[in-house]
Amino acid sequence: MDDTEVMDALDLEAALERRDATIARLEAEIAELKDGIAQLQEIVNSDASEEERLRAENASLKAEVERQRATLAAIEKLALQASISSCTCLTKTPDITFHNPGCRYVLLQYIVDQCEESRAALSPLSEAPDMTAVNKKPLSEWGCRELARAAGISPTTASRVLRGETVLDAGTIVAVLKVTGHCLCCGRQEPRT
Repeated sequence: MDDTEVMDALDLEAALERRDATIARLEAEIAELKDGIAQLQEIVNSDASEEERLRAENASLKAEVERQRATLAAIEKLALQASISSCTCLTKTPDITFHNPGCRYVLLQYIVDQCEESRAALSPLSEAPDMTAVNKKPLSEWGCRELARAAGISPTTASRVLRGETVLDAGTIVAVLKVTGHCLCCGRQEPRT
């Protein structure tokens, strides 16, 4: 074996070692990416279960508001029925300012007024929008600064996201996923409800 054959063999051996090192590095990166994807999936699943819990709690609160509203309506109806011919001071007017303060009619009218005020206070609660609903707009509808503020990322990073760059850290991917429902690593869009 001459010197060139020995050098070629050494070069080949070095090239094989570099190839093996590159393969090992790529396998480690693939394993790291798989872990990242698993973490992102966990976050998506936990957000979904939290949303379901909030929806159930919201439904429970709305049902309780409706029960309270029905109770108040029943009390008001009974007080109105009881107020008919209930005057104990013998005043013949529906205006309570002319009745004695201790008159049964005045007390029943206060009950009616309190029921009306309580029902009015309950109205915004039952008519409030469902805050657990996912109203995430597609990534294409976001402005750079709007996305940066909502996701808590820098405007530069937001512009990279909007340009479609895929080399982003996991924190950015998670932040954008939570705000837009768009997964930057796989391109999936969460279902809108």
